Amino acid sequence: MRQTIYSILFAGTAITMLPGCESETGFTMNPGEGQLNCESLSVDYINQQTRAQEVNGISVNDFTVDFIETNTPDTPTKTYKKYSEMPEIVTLPAGSYSVKAHYGENEPASWDAPYYNGSLDGINIIAGQITTLPEERTITCHLSNIRVNVNFEDFGKGLIEDDAQVVVSAGEAGTTLTFFKDKTKQEGTVGYFKAVTGSTTITAVFTGTLEKTQVNKAITFSDAAPGKSYTINFTVTKPESSDSQGTITPGGGINIDTTISVDDGTTFDPNPDKPHDVIDGN
Repeated sequence: MRQTIYSILFAGTAITMLPGCESETGFTMNPGEGQLNCESLSVDYINQQTRAQEVNGISVNDFTVDFIETNTPDTPTKTYKKYSEMPEIVTLPAGSYSVKAHYGENEPASWDAPYYNGSLDGINIIAGQITTLPEERTITCHLSNIRVNVNFEDFGKGLIEDDAQVVVSAGEAGTTLTFFKDKTKQEGTVGYFKAVTGSTTITAVFTGTLEKTQVNKAITFSDAAPGKSYTINFTVTKPESSDSQGTITPGGGINIDTTISVDDGTTFDPNPDKPHDVIDGN
């Protein structure tokens, strides 16, 4: 699904304008400027591979749109804080531009803070002219940070006590978020980490009490990618056995298994050579 922001659809032939005069659109161009008639350039975004107009309260209407001149890539020439407020006609100094649409702040680590962005390159603005794109174009914005959640599971047995927590780090060095079994202690619902080139490791350190035993366990995943959603699962079970009469006897310890689920439907063990840790209870 897509909602039109603006289009760079112009007449098939560029129209030369006299410097400083009004174009036929009624918008004035100063010397050295050109115009963009924005009618068929659209913006949409993909949330976990699903194209959406609005998901979890995020609307394309609220995306920011930047016009960025090639020679000054760090400083947008013109910015519209909301694409819904984009005018029909955009006037820019002559030059070569990319158009970037984005949502969110892309912080090193933050709660409930997805960052989407996408861009379209190769737009040339000619002084005194209206520039034309040959066809309708779409800026498709993708989730560009790393989404992480933590799942504590003991199947209702009460093996994991409420002091259990997992400190997760990813992306920039030193950035962490702490997830709690007791969600009332948690600052948000889902963690988002800024994706950093060359830094693809997620580390999760579990600490907490399991049946009166203090436990510390760390796992590492080295293939994290921007735009992906990862759920780190800490599953605690207590072995049981039964005799010939069917009498169930609790085991002498508890098992801690760790897996990572990805939004593409795959689940894997980050430590395949060590299926679980056995913790002896007191």
